[in-house]
Amino acid sequence: MDESIKNRPGVTVSVWSVLADVLAIAGGYFLYTLAPYFNQLLSERVVDFLPLLAGSLFIGSITVCIFEISCKNAYISVSSKALSYFFEKLRGLFAKEPSLANVLSKDNTNKHAFFILLVKIFYVPMMLQFMVSNFWFLYNYVLHMNYSLPENFISVFNITIYPFLIGACFFVDTVFFFFGYLIYSEALGNTIRSVETTFLGWAVALLCYPPFNYITANFIPALYHDQPDTGNPLLTFTLRITMFALLLVYTLATLNLGWKSSNLTNRGIVSHGVYAIVRHPAYIAKNLFWWLSLLPIVANKPEALLYMAAWSFLYFLRAITEERHLRQDPDYAAYCGKVKYRFIPKIY
Repeated sequence: MDESIKNRPGVTVSVWSVLADVLAIAGGYFLYTLAPYFNQLLSERVVDFLPLLAGSLFIGSITVCIFEISCKNAYISVSSKALSYFFEKLRGLFAKEPSLANVLSKDNTNKHAFFILLVKIFYVPMMLQFMVSNFWFLYNYVLHMNYSLPENFISVFNITIYPFLIGACFFVDTVFFFFGYLIYSEALGNTIRSVETTFLGWAVALLCYPPFNYITANFIPALYHDQPDTGNPLLTFTLRITMFALLLVYTLATLNLGWKSSNLTNRGIVSHGVYAIVRHPAYIAKNLFWWLSLLPIVANKPEALLYMAAWSFLYFLRAITEERHLRQDPDYAAYCGKVKYRFIPKIY
């Protein structure tokens, strides 16, 4: 190798970072296409899209690496730090002499990088699947909609408008979360300040998502429903429009987060919009949405109230563990001083 290139700052580290990115991308691709869980979760459309996604990530890694080297900087990726942490733990010891591993962990960030990579591996394919499923639901809904509708607005809302609005809200939510998990940069203002590393913090979050929520549902069945029907059109209309209002708050919370949307990571504190009213608007809106959906069945299934209380307690634990993590950030501590209520203004 030309000595001028060999001695250029960060070349060795940058090359290792690209190789680490390749290993992470390839590992993720084979995990998503071969693991039984992902075979069940991911649709054929999503699996067909994975090679394009993997190729785009690889090109992005190469591009950033070339740019950093041209600026005489080292390209140090999250993957390289995460794999260094993994190998260090695997060896069960740390290098005593200065080495590549030491260079990549100057700020002791390898552990956080490892958990950041785990967050990405777990949530990216899930959110991609949710986003694609919601898109095709809306596409097929509009394509096959029965346009010979009754003149009664209540019936039109219950039969046609409400399902479309619910699907649109879920689609918007998953779009922002998918790109929030996939891409973070200073340009988007969603660089990761810190990541949750505690067992409880991860446990209460993962228990709300597949496949772990299947385990949760064995103990506390999820009896709530997105489209409840009371049997009375007017009562159903009243119930559904109230639920949509709550889901709209939930969607506004996602829009306020923007590209910072994620779980288990701090990508910057948001204090505007619905977050200027309470600290966990999405959680309270989602849970009230579910509570209302139980009204048509609670007379025949009173145990649904107990199950829903358990689900709400799980989300309460998520809020508590998230705040414990976020309070390490002075900006969040200041935010809590301004927005004093977690869920309900003037109450709690």
